[in-house]
Amino acid sequence: MQVSVEHQRALILKRRCAHCAESVPPAVLLRGQPCPHCGRVSTWHHESDVGALSDGVDEQWRKRRWWFYGVVAALSFATGMFPIAASLVTIMAMVYARFVLVRQSLDWFGPARRFTTRFTLRLWMLTTSLLVLISNELLTLVPWANMPLKMLVSLLGAALFVEGSLRFLRGRLKDEASQDPGLRWWEWALPAALLAGAVALSLALTATILFVVELYQGAIGWLGTWLGGVL
Repeated sequence: MQVSVEHQRALILKRRCAHCAESVPPAVLLRGQPCPHCGRVSTWHHESDVGALSDGVDEQWRKRRWWFYGVVAALSFATGMFPIAASLVTIMAMVYARFVLVRQSLDWFGPARRFTTRFTLRLWMLTTSLLVLISNELLTLVPWANMPLKMLVSLLGAALFVEGSLRFLRGRLKDEASQDPGLRWWEWALPAALLAGAVALSLALTATILFVVELYQGAIGWLGTWLGGVL
């Protein structure tokens, strides 16, 4: 009996042979190698097919994309008047998105690429989180306008992490499907660069917090002096 194309794709996404439905190593499917059980070749081994496979891998995320951004926008706006709160909302959203994005995609990679991809995305999340924290805490000093501005920063930060991660995962899946799936030099250099950037941003965040605290202390001191003079 001829298996439908949709059923074949569903089998491939579960890392099974599209013909005999037996479990096979991901590399067999990605590179169009014969199934070790039935000897037949599953069809998703051309460049365009890898793109279709990538669509299937992140399909779970695409179904949640818009309500995800809607929740980030609503909660970051609602908490914009409080220090740290909007940033924590964004960071928790990034953690959730990373779990959904990475969980299925990493299963298609070999051990070395799985390690570098996971490490790179963790550092990417850390870097974007620090950028959001610095921006939002500076915006805390802007009265009235800080709620919509923090909402915008939170949305941009979440989108930067999510869409950047999706693009990165697609590229790694394409490389994994090539006949030369070894790691490129920059796949080691990128996490090193992100780590250096995260260290620099951590120092910048510390300076930002000290600056904001100093301004608040100055404002409170001025208010106390003014009230003492009035009373």
